[in-house]
Amino acid sequence: MSELAAESAGFLRQLARVELGRFDLLGGLRTAVLVLVPFAIGIAFGWGLAGVVATLGTLNVVLVMSPPPAATPIHRLAVAAVTNALAFGAGAALVLLPTVLQVPLAGAGVLVALLLLRDPRWDLVGLTAAVMFVVAIGLPVSGLAVVPYRGGFLLAGGLWGVAGLVLLAPLGRRYEAARWARFPRPATTAPLLWREVVRHALLVGATVAAGLVIGLGLHLERDPWIMLTVIVALRLDLRSTLAYAVARIAGTIAGAGLAFVVTETIVDPAALLGVLAVATVFAYGGRSVNYTFFAFWITPVVIVLLNLVYSGGPALAVTRVVDTVIGGGLALLASLLLWTYLRLGRRAGARSGAGEATR
Repeated sequence: MSELAAESAGFLRQLARVELGRFDLLGGLRTAVLVLVPFAIGIAFGWGLAGVVATLGTLNVVLVMSPPPAATPIHRLAVAAVTNALAFGAGAALVLLPTVLQVPLAGAGVLVALLLLRDPRWDLVGLTAAVMFVVAIGLPVSGLAVVPYRGGFLLAGGLWGVAGLVLLAPLGRRYEAARWARFPRPATTAPLLWREVVRHALLVGATVAAGLVIGLGLHLERDPWIMLTVIVALRLDLRSTLAYAVARIAGTIAGAGLAFVVTETIVDPAALLGVLAVATVFAYGGRSVNYTFFAFWITPVVIVLLNLVYSGGPALAVTRVVDTVIGGGLALLASLLLWTYLRLGRRAGARSGAGEATR
């Protein structure tokens, strides 16, 4: 019980850590400009879903950038754009299979993507690929011919994100250099042991499969947010899982409340586009401030984005909250079961060692 109390205390400290000085206004503005371009082009040509998919590709490329932004090489962003597109296409193709095959393959696909977590340089690439894989599973697919188009639009959005970041890099370079100089560079992290990576990937994959079963069983219209929440919340240790799951749930509930009010009261597309731009600035500018802050602002980004294309209205906000609570609960349960299993294993090992010593 003392170990669990220590984990809980550590989780509270991690959850409450807020670093307002890390708010990156320039990065948020840059991201807003980048994401509005593919979405506006999609709307202009009447390709609403294509615009949303391309925008997701751009957003995920930006997510791969780790602070300070200049520390992320361009070739890693390009690899992320291609990997995300392949994962998205694979998820779209998976929807065409019988449900009995979709569930295990969903877990297997996430497992493969998360094996990249072993190398700290590529962990965000693997994480975003896993996210895109499950997002594609949540979107309806009318036939096999749709799959390459989905992957192609996501790739186009991702490559635009890479090109845009290169084009906009000279703007504010001096400001960014001075700003990030105030913060210590993250320490170089050694690659994780394969045993830890594989165990974590297996756990996340199995929990994602369980989330898909629950979503289908509750007739939640294949919404991918249960699986997505599991991927981003279920971490290598119980303390981090607690922090990310609670932060994700709390931020999503608050952000969905804001999105509910916005979509209920604003119907003008131009005004909604303005809300989308502002929410994007705060979401991506505040990535390093606090995860609850990020979860709060990214929720209206997604909901408003979908409302500009679909007629879901405020119901999308309610759906996101329900799915996030289910996914966060699954992540917590899986992490607690693994922590208990490992703790019992350590105790059994200690007793065995003590027995050997007395012989």
